[in-house]
Amino acid sequence: MKISDLDLNLLVVFNAIYEARSISAAARELDLSQPGISHALKRLRTQLGDELFVRHGNGVAPTAHAETLSTPIRNAIALLETSLAPNDSFDPKTSTRHFRIMMADMAEPLLLPGFIAATQANKNITFELVSARQARLENAILQGQVELAVHMQADMMHEIEAEPLFPIEAVLTHRRGHPLSDNDNPWPHLTQYRFLSINLRSDAVENLDKVKVTQSIDREYYGLVHNIRSLPALLQNSDCISFMPRLFAKHSAERFGLEFRAPPISLTTQDITLSWHRKYNTDPSITWLRRLFHDIIAEKSRAN
Repeated sequence: MKISDLDLNLLVVFNAIYEARSISAAARELDLSQPGISHALKRLRTQLGDELFVRHGNGVAPTAHAETLSTPIRNAIALLETSLAPNDSFDPKTSTRHFRIMMADMAEPLLLPGFIAATQANKNITFELVSARQARLENAILQGQVELAVHMQADMMHEIEAEPLFPIEAVLTHRRGHPLSDNDNPWPHLTQYRFLSINLRSDAVENLDKVKVTQSIDREYYGLVHNIRSLPALLQNSDCISFMPRLFAKHSAERFGLEFRAPPISLTTQDITLSWHRKYNTDPSITWLRRLFHDIIAEKSRAN
């Protein structure tokens, strides 16, 4: 087939369906009607001589031929978008942008103050947080509900890019003046105190089924909470103890009068990760946002 015989808009439709695995989701992504997407797919099937997508569950699955075509088509679209995009960068002081972000609870107090400091003077920049308890992480990224996710490391689909932001290094945390404060070796005495923890059971919180949380600190617990941001206040006026990510404990220590120490063995098992759809690889605003989050974490890691 000659490229002149093919409507290139049909390749955009193909790519949207392939990534979303859904006709309706592709229609929403491209801001087209579902009948319009179906008609475009029918034309492409005729021109390429293959079904391309077949029904699978509540969506569609690509045929073997569609799998073969997917990477060249995606790369070609990305190249065209990059080549045709305006040659300008994102400036948080002057640009217009609405960011949609899905963020793990522990990351909110670490990242959002720095984001607000960098953007609050520009009335044309706004943001919203999409709750990880209301939407599946992969679906939210693939269907365009969010442009960036900050979450516990998990296996993601190949359309989704990921990079580590910071390790989840668990540290023992309790109030200042706790009976363990002056103990050089508190570890044999932990069972004397009530244990509080974030609830990481796979059926307790959405999006945790692919996360491999360490079992090294499993023990009899006093209470499980759904939001890690509840823990510092609960520790502040009690003799309860908890394990928290080091950066979160460090952030909370001064405000809530807490102290923390590393266990005798490392409990670093996963990373907090940034994830985004590949179509944003060349988006200057998402590139800026990722760099900002890395800079914020680097500064907090260096701080005493």
